[in-house]
Amino acid sequence: MNGDRRKTASFEQTEQLAKQMMKPRTDLQSDDLEREFPGFIEVVQGLEREREALSPGSGTRERIRQTLFETAGTTKAPVRQRRVARKWMFAATAACFFFVILIAAGFSSPTMAEKLKSIPLIRSVFSLFKDETLHIAREKGLVTPASQSVTVNGITVTVNEVFYDGSRIDIGYAIQVPEATSETEALEIARNIKIWEFTVDDSDKPVPYKGSQDVERVDKNLFAGMKHMEVTVPLPDKFTFHAKVSVGDDLSDPKTTGQLDIPVVKQMKPGDGAKLSPDISQTMESGYVFEVESVTLTPASTTILLKEIPPDDKPYDPAYRLLNDKGEAIEEAEETLTWDEKGIWRRFVIPLRERPESVKLIPSMNGVEETNKAVVIPLKADSQNK
Repeated sequence: MNGDRRKTASFEQTEQLAKQMMKPRTDLQSDDLEREFPGFIEVVQGLEREREALSPGSGTRERIRQTLFETAGTTKAPVRQRRVARKWMFAATAACFFFVILIAAGFSSPTMAEKLKSIPLIRSVFSLFKDETLHIAREKGLVTPASQSVTVNGITVTVNEVFYDGSRIDIGYAIQVPEATSETEALEIARNIKIWEFTVDDSDKPVPYKGSQDVERVDKNLFAGMKHMEVTVPLPDKFTFHAKVSVGDDLSDPKTTGQLDIPVVKQMKPGDGAKLSPDISQTMESGYVFEVESVTLTPASTTILLKEIPPDDKPYDPAYRLLNDKGEAIEEAEETLTWDEKGIWRRFVIPLRERPESVKLIPSMNGVEETNKAVVIPLKADSQNK
C-alpha cells in the first residue's frame, strides 16, 4: 500500500512538472515552480531571457493536450493503468518539447551554448569526412576525444578528436566564424585557417610530415576541419602536440596567430600493430621495377609502401590492382604518389575491419595488365619469421 502511494505521488509530481512547463511564459517564473523544481529554474530563466518565442501558442498547447488525452483514451487497459500511461505520456511529450527548445537555444545563444556543454551529446568531426580508416578507428575505440580551443582574430578553433596509429595523425577540429560575416566570406576565412608548425612536448624542433588539410561547412558560420599527417620520424606513444594556428601564412602578427596544445595518444595495445619489411621485388616487361618497401599494420588499416625504379628517363604510366586473399577486388584503397631524391614512392592505405591473410598486387603498364608479374604480399606479423 505504501509503495502504491509513493508511485502515485511520483506520477503526480511528474505531471505537475509537465503542466508547469506547458504554461505560458509569464508563469514559468512563478514562485511555486522555483520552490518545487529548483533544478530547472536556472535553465528556464536563461531561455526566457534569450529566446522570445520558446513556448507554443495557446492553440498549439490545446492541440497537444487534446492529442495526448485522445491517444491515452484509446488504450485498452484497466482504469488505473490508463491513468498512469496518460500521465507518463504527458510528461514525456512535454519533456521532449522542452529538450528540443533547449537545443535550439544553445545553437543561437552563446550563453546557453555554454550551459549545454554539460549535456552528454557526442559529436564527431571525423564522421563528416569520407575517410573509412577514421570511421573504423572510431568504431574500434582508437580515437582520442579532445577539447582544446584557441581564438584568433575573433575566429575560434576547437580540436574535437585525434587519431594516431604510430605513423599517421589526424586532427579533427571545428571552426566558428563570427556571425556578422557573410556565408561566402565565412567559407573563405575557414579555408584560410592553418594548423601547422608542429612540435612535440618540450622540443622546439618542427616535426617533418607530409599531409593535407580539408574543411567542410556544417552550418552558416560553423565549419569542420581535418588535418591529416603522415609523420616521417618516430614519435612516442603519448605526447603533447604544440601547433600554431594562423589566419593565412603570417605567423608574425599575434592578433592572427595562436597555439593549440593537443594531447596525442596511440590507442592501441601491444601487438595490435606491426611494421613489416618483406623482401619482394618485381621487374615488369618494360624493365620498370617496383619493390615492396614496407607494410604497416594497424587495427584500422593496412599501408603498403612501394618504391618504383624506372629503367630510364622515358615516360611510364604504371598502375596496380589489389585483391584480397579470396580474389575479391579491394576498392577502398587510398593511393598517393610522391617522389624525392631516393626514388618514386607509391602508398596504398587500405581500411580494413578484418585483415586478410595476404593481398595480391597485379601491375599494369600503360593500360596493359601483366598478371604474370603479380606479387602476393603477406599481412601477418609473424609471416617474416616463417
